[in-house]
Amino acid sequence: MAKHPYYDPDDVKALRTSLLRAGLAIMEDRAEVKKWSALKKEYILKVGSRVLPTLNAGKDDDSDLIPAPLLAGKSNVQSNNRNRKTPPT
Repeated sequence: MAKHPYYDPDDVKALRTSLLRAGLAIMEDRAEVKKWSALKKEYILKVGSRVLPTLNAGKDDDSDLIPAPLLAGKSNVQSNNRNRKTPPT
């Protein structure tokens, strides 16, 4: 049985939106930001980067990230890898 989520998805969306807007306000140096404490600004900038969507290269399609095996996975090497001809002495 699945656990009941302990958070409301609508609240999460609202929090993300407010953090992103506050981060933009700090970066644009708006007048409202001048009233905020340094701790609040620092917190918003630190947490704001975590609410952005993460782009994972290769998460859905990893065919370009993993090269094809050499010789299509087959080897040319024999089981006995020694030179059968003895060198002249």
